[in-house]
Amino acid sequence: MKETNLEEFIEAVNLEIDKQIAQIEEQAEQKRKELIENTENTALKDAYSKIKNCTKEEDYKSKIAVSKARQEARVKVLTYRESLVAKIFDTISDKLFNFTESEEYPDFLYNLLKNEKTGADTVVFIRKKDMKFEAGLRKLIGPECSLETDDNIVYGGLSVYNKNTSVLINKTIDDMLEEQKKSFASKYKLA
Repeated sequence: MKETNLEEFIEAVNLEIDKQIAQIEEQAEQKRKELIENTENTALKDAYSKIKNCTKEEDYKSKIAVSKARQEARVKVLTYRESLVAKIFDTISDKLFNFTESEEYPDFLYNLLKNEKTGADTVVFIRKKDMKFEAGLRKLIGPECSLETDDNIVYGGLSVYNKNTSVLINKTIDDMLEEQKKSFASKYKLA
């Protein structure tokens, strides 16, 4: 009997040990699942955070790239516009020089002086090339008026200066062209 009791005791102890081992294994499995779940959640949160940061960074880079491309396009458009305007005014410049060589130019020049009051205190400035019209201009301004060349007058026309009042009336083609350029730039928003 002693042996049966001993065997029963050993069997009961083994059964209790098996139960405890099963409980420990179950707890370990549960702990393993919790750790895996926590690790996965942490990894997912980290990945989401990294993706979010990358997305923000790419968004920022994309906005900068788009902004830079727009700016470059604006510069190209403005440069092209400026080249067109330069071509337009180069053509006008050529036409002005042609006009000053035409038969109509002397009458144009004389008409600029028709309503001007001139006297000994007046100086009329013209370009050097227009001194060939001195005789016709003298008829309009009289011998007491001074007629001088002005190197600043490129296209033609004239300026009338009153020494007493220090008033200069600019009737040069150069000035007219500059006014047209300003008006053109303002009207077409090029300035």
